[in-house]
This record gives sequence, structure tokens and C-alpha cells, in this order.
Amino acid sequence: DDLVSSAVTFLQDPKVADAPLAKRIAFLESKGLSPQQVQQALQRAQDAAPPAATGASQESTGYAPARPPTLPYASYAQGQAGNSLIAAQPPALPQRDWRDWFIMAVVSGGLSWAVYHTAKRYILPLVQPPNISQLEEDKNALAAQFDQVQEMLSMLQTDAAEQKQAMTTQQEKVDKCLKEVETTVEDVRDKADRRETDIRRLGLELDQIRELIPKALESVKHAQTESLNELNNELRSLKTLLQNR
Repeated sequence: DDLVSSAVTFLQDPKVADAPLAKRIAFLESKGLSPQQVQQALQRAQDAAPPAATGASQESTGYAPARPPTLPYASYAQGQAGNSLIAAQPPALPQRDWRDWFIMAVVSGGLSWAVYHTAKRYILPLVQPPNISQLEEDKNALAAQFDQVQEMLSMLQTDAAEQKQAMTTQQEKVDKCLKEVETTVEDVRDKADRRETDIRRLGLELDQIRELIPKALESVKHAQTESLNELNNELRSLKTLLQNR
């Protein structure tokens, strides 16, 4: 029983379920199971396997595909002896009732409505040519945009003219200030030149005065000497006259 239980657990493993039946049987026989135990393990694994769902219709109706019959171990042994394989029977087709058809109709209607709504909202405006009213609206919109652009250009031109006028006025003021500065610099330069000329003339006059002072002193000294000599002579003459009397 332990070997059979272990074999059932082995056969229920999802990784082992995809392996060929011959390999699974050979593996179980290599573990010491008899043909009867292998057949019993296969039967238990098949009985314990959960039925697989086949879709929304099978879940709603409760129908499931017929379970394929398990290949009996005896038939497998006979097939191995005769070098022939017994193919498994295909699963039976699920039966459908009015609920399945109702679900299919609802799903089909929903898909059709979604396709129609999508085509009407996104595809039809792209392929449908515009009518006269739309063309007029587009024309009016373009005209409004053109007028707006024209107004903006006019405003830009006006601003540019005002800026140019302001720059011209400012340039004139700057030129006037520069002329005044140049005039002031010229006046200062002329005054400086006149001051230098006056200083040079004063220097020459001082030099002349410096040269004339010794001469004047010499002349005054000579004149004083002559005056003193004349006075002495007169005094002598007067003294002589007085003595003669």
C-alpha cells in the first residue's frame, strides 16, 4: 500500500503527468512495483485527478468533457509485446444549451456595439469628407486666427516704432550731452592754455624785473653819488664864498 500510495503521488505530479505512459510505467516497475500495483496506482491517480474546465460555457452549464479512459496496464503490456500502441480516445465534445447561446449572443452584441461605436467616433470622422458648414467654420476660424495674427503684427510694428523713436530721442540726448562735454573740455583746455600763457608771461616779466632791479639800484646809487658830489661842491662853493667875505 505504501508503494502504491507513493506511485499515486508520483503520477499526480504535474511535471510527471506530461511524460509518456511507457516511461512512467517503466519507472514504477524499476521501483519494485508489480503489474497489479502499477495498474492500481494508475487507476487511483486517474480517479483522484480533478476535472479540467473547458471554458465559460462549460462553467455555466456544468458540463465537462468526457475523461479519456486510462490505458489499462494489461492492454499496455499486450501492446508492448506486439510492438503496437493503443491510442487514447479523443474527448467528447461539450454539449450546449440555451444559456450558452444567450451568453454568446450577449458577447457578440457587446463586441458589435463596441466596434460600431469605435468606428463611428474615431474612424468615420477620418474618412468622411467635411461638409459645407464645417468648411465655413474652418474658414471663419482661419480668418479669425489670421486677423489675430495681423493685429499682433500691427502691435509689434507699433511697439517697434515706439522703441525706435525712444532710442532716437535717447541717442539725440546722448549726442547733445557728448557735445556739451566736448565743449566743456575745450573750454577747460583753452583756459588751461591761457593760464599757461599768463604764467609764462608773468615769468618773463619777473625775469625782466629781476634783471632791471640791479640796474635800477646801480642807477639810483650813481644818481645819489652825483647828487652828493654836487651838494659837496655847492657846500664847498658856499664855504669859499663865506670865507671870502
